Amino acid sequence: MTSLVIKTPHDALVAAIEIAGDQESLAEKMGITQSAVSQMLKRGKGVTAERVVDAERAVAGKITRAQFRPDLYAAG
Repeated sequence: MTSLVIKTPHDALVAAIEIAGDQESLAEKMGITQSAVSQMLKRGKGVTAERVVDAERAVAGKITRAQFRPDLYAAG
């Protein structure tokens, strides 16, 4: 598992990329393009609301939807 500390949605996305191996691998698992992952990363806000469940599934729950999008999902 990742050694990164997840404090922000952006941190969660970076950790997900690390868990998946690279942007391309995460994108494939999420059913999107690598450029879509890159755009999320460049925005600096993490995973889009439309893709948060896909991201959680892509990392087998190692990062929760609440970590990806605390503005949408309560922690715990």
